[in-house]
Amino acid sequence: MGLNKKNIFLFDGVGGIINFLFLGVILPTFQELFGMPVNTLYFLSIFPLVYAIYSITCFWFDKNTNPIFLKIIIIANTFYFFPSLICITVHFYQLTSLGILYFIGEVLVLVGVIQIERNVYKREFCERKIARDHQRKEKVR
Repeated sequence: MGLNKKNIFLFDGVGGIINFLFLGVILPTFQELFGMPVNTLYFLSIFPLVYAIYSITCFWFDKNTNPIFLKIIIIANTFYFFPSLICITVHFYQLTSLGILYFIGEVLVLVGVIQIERNVYKREFCERKIARDHQRKEKVR
C-alpha cells in the first residue's frame, strides 16, 4: 500500500515523533558525540513535536482529508528546513564528524519527506481534480 492523502499524515507524524526523540532526548544525552549545544537541540526538537501532533491529529480527525491540511504540513516542513540550516551553520565548528553526518542526514531526510508529500498532494488533489474537470467537460459535450 502506497502513501495516499490519508496515511501521509501518519507517515509524517511518526517521522516527527522519531525526529523529536532524536533531537530532544538522544542527541542531548550524547551531546559530546555530536557537538550541537543542548539548548539548540531542544529548540530544534520543538518543530517536529508540533508537526507530529498536527499530522497525527489530521490523520485521526480529518476523515475527508482537506487538501489545505496537507499543504500546511508541506509548508511547515519546508519552513523547518531554515532553522535547521541556520543552527547547523552557526554551530558548525562545534559539531563533531558524527554531528555533521547526523545533520546532513536529517536535512536529506527532510528534503525527501517534503518531496514525498508534494508528490502525494499532486497525485491526490491536482491530478484527480484535472481528471474530474475533464470528465465534466466531456459530459457537457
